[in-house]
Amino acid sequence: MLRISLCLLLCFPINAFSQKHLDKTKEEVKKELGKYVAANSQLRPALTETDSTLVLSVTEQSQPASFVYGFDRTTGKCNYQQTKASCDSCYKKYLKTLLDQNVYRWKKINENQYVSAFEYQLLLELPAEANEYSFILFKTQWTKELYDLLIKD
Repeated sequence: MLRISLCLLLCFPINAFSQKHLDKTKEEVKKELGKYVAANSQLRPALTETDSTLVLSVTEQSQPASFVYGFDRTTGKCNYQQTKASCDSCYKKYLKTLLDQNVYRWKKINENQYVSAFEYQLLLELPAEANEYSFILFKTQWTKELYDLLIKD
């Protein structure tokens, strides 16, 4: 039973922190992450803040992770999210969960970048180094012409 509970708790951060915070204000993201912190105190999540980021660290699990939310200084909206895992299998699990969200119709444009369908304006950047266990999801402002150039085969 403990293993099942732990597995469910390990899966929760994947769904909770994928991309739903992009394009929200810092206060909105902070409020939502605060709810996660309050509801999951047994994991001892920590929320830290700087002038342009929020970082949620979850360390009381077998595979710690952190989620960094960056905010545009002009608009105040979340324009990127970095997911940092502690191991290769964790990294692959988080990445697979994101890429399996078919609504975004991810298209691989090179060895370490994916783009979503134009209407979602998302760019997923994977690490260049194989031993880095993080990826960054960016909210972009592409024009249709630029987007078409990116996905051109």
